Amino acid sequence: MTPDFIMGLIQDGRRKPKKFKHWVRIPDALFAELVDNGVIDPERYYADGAAFFQFDGDTATVNFQSLCNSEDFYAKVTNYLLTELMGANPIERGGIFF
Repeated sequence: MTPDFIMGLIQDGRRKPKKFKHWVRIPDALFAELVDNGVIDPERYYADGAAFFQFDGDTATVNFQSLCNSEDFYAKVTNYLLTELMGANPIERGGIFF
């Protein structure tokens, strides 16, 4: 999935609506790697209305309406990078969930 496809076909070349207040900015090459490896699915984010994508040639900016979606995306990227670097994510997370 290329930036031209996302911006041109999926988003119809529209400008970012004001309702998207949170963002995660990553290099284009990392964005492409995340999509190619199935870590993120831009189509699902856009179909759910959770994200709006912008590309400037060097950087991909993924804009979110909610902080929760932004944090989830950031966690996916961070987990991927840790796993690539160390072979597994050494950080454990747990607790009691209600």
